Amino acid sequence: MLWAIAIVVVVASIVGVGWWLQRNDRAPSISVNATQPATVTPDRDYYFFVRLVEFNPKTPKGKSWDSADGSAPDAEIVLHWRGNKTFSWADRKDQLINTWDLFRVDVKDLITSGGKIDIASAVNAPMLNIKPGESVTLEIWDDDPAFSDLALKMEIDLSQLRVGRNKIIPPGDSGVNRVEIDMIDRDTPLATMIELQSAGG
Repeated sequence: MLWAIAIVVVVASIVGVGWWLQRNDRAPSISVNATQPATVTPDRDYYFFVRLVEFNPKTPKGKSWDSADGSAPDAEIVLHWRGNKTFSWADRKDQLINTWDLFRVDVKDLITSGGKIDIASAVNAPMLNIKPGESVTLEIWDDDPAFSDLALKMEIDLSQLRVGRNKIIPPGDSGVNRVEIDMIDRDTPLATMIELQSAGG
């Protein structure tokens, strides 16, 4: 019961702050349904948020993802930047279409801290600084206990990404059908980030 109350308090707090910022005209609205026309700005910081990954029905070799029981892949998403493993998104089990929330909150930590939230640490994405010609490597795996299958390993030129939603179609011979990545300026107001969260697809 305590956990349920805590979750309600977290959601209400985030929505309440967003409403208050909007009411006071401190949060300029941005388009959340389509990618904006402008590419990211060099030497600025952005959150690199993997919103959605859709696997193809079969592996790149044309086999079932899980030969034992025929279940869908267990998604594991890993980002490498400047020679470092920078971030990984929480695994998803037995799903072809996988989505993640922009905010993540540890309810246990919330309770022990008396309801205080560090917004920066609650954002479910790494922060990257954009440099011309620089790229990241995104790896998408079917994470199995015995043997994991690499569905897609893709180099992404950061300077070619656009502010907002980026819909990427991987090569046809990979195990992934589509990827959606949001590039969110670090200075984006909280209310606008809440809009992005609630906008979904």
